[in-house]
Amino acid sequence: MRIFLTFSLVGSLALNVAFGLHYVGEWLDQHFDFQTPPSLSTSEGELQHLVIGQKTLDNEETVSVSGLDASKYKTEFIEESIPNNRFQDQSIHETTLSLMSQRTEEMDETLLRKLLVSVQEFLTLQPTNNDALRLEIQIYLALNERADAIQLMLNLSGKEKPYPFLLETINEELSYHSKSGNYQRTIDLGNRWLNQLSDNIDIYIHIIEAYLALNNTIDADFLLNQLTLEQSKHPTILALRERLKQSSQVSPTIEQIPLEKRGEHYIVTAFFADKPLELMIDTGATISALTEAQFDILFGSVIFLEYREVSTANGMAVIDFYHSPTMRIGSQTHSPFEFGVMRSKRSGPGLLGMNFLSHYQFKIDQVTQQLILQPKVE
Repeated sequence: MRIFLTFSLVGSLALNVAFGLHYVGEWLDQHFDFQTPPSLSTSEGELQHLVIGQKTLDNEETVSVSGLDASKYKTEFIEESIPNNRFQDQSIHETTLSLMSQRTEEMDETLLRKLLVSVQEFLTLQPTNNDALRLEIQIYLALNERADAIQLMLNLSGKEKPYPFLLETINEELSYHSKSGNYQRTIDLGNRWLNQLSDNIDIYIHIIEAYLALNNTIDADFLLNQLTLEQSKHPTILALRERLKQSSQVSPTIEQIPLEKRGEHYIVTAFFADKPLELMIDTGATISALTEAQFDILFGSVIFLEYREVSTANGMAVIDFYHSPTMRIGSQTHSPFEFGVMRSKRSGPGLLGMNFLSHYQFKIDQVTQQLILQPKVE
């Protein structure tokens, strides 16, 4: 059976499609000739016709369907227009989407955006339709929005495993950001995709190179230590280890501080005016703070600065601020060191906030229970 189908995408993209009802993929190539009339143009006003002639005809009756708006392109519409129930609606959808995908590289951005909206509307009806998902990927690639396309390919990879093209696209995206000097974007995207492609050595390489470009030897070393024995033998990984070794020789010393885990929190011992006090690591705290009991231990050793209104988990509060002549964690000493006093909290550990941590590249190694500190180069 041939079906002549005309539809518009968001009122402006019209395609006249004549196609045989066959499965997509290799079947599409085997059973169809793709012909584009000489007048075909990629502009919105001229992209009018896509003609597909079937090689082998079944001598079936031709059914014409016209005026199909993308927002109404639903199963119900197909059932009403094509009552012959021995044909599967899914086949109609898949074939149509496949044919549409032939044109994405020739469309301008306006048409691509409209097509994307229509495809995403269709996916709300059939979210697992692979042809629609593949077309959505093609549109993102045509728009040069590779990160979105990659995520969609990863979502599909469990079914189809399009690894060669997927990995090639990932390499292009990560290389693009690194060459643009946007190393943090390389790191963020690479770490996101590693969650699903943990065996891909190229992603590791991109991330480690970005860390080294930012002089972040702590995270570079940490990631290198996550590799399997086989991955560690990769020539580029061996070269990166050598780069890390050379960088570490001229970089500030990396220090590993023992931690104690209590529930979901990590406790470190700090020395205020040479007196040991326990602090809970809190990256959400702008300033470090001691409990009232801890402050009593320092009585006479610290200098009052001022009262200051600050935002706390319980709302605004007025906090006493002091200077300690010294504050040391491991061999890392700050002098003087500013801290607040939590009058509402009598006992327990204080807080180690960002007024200390911001001076370091730091990481909590949950396996060894250590705080890894490397002073930033000011």
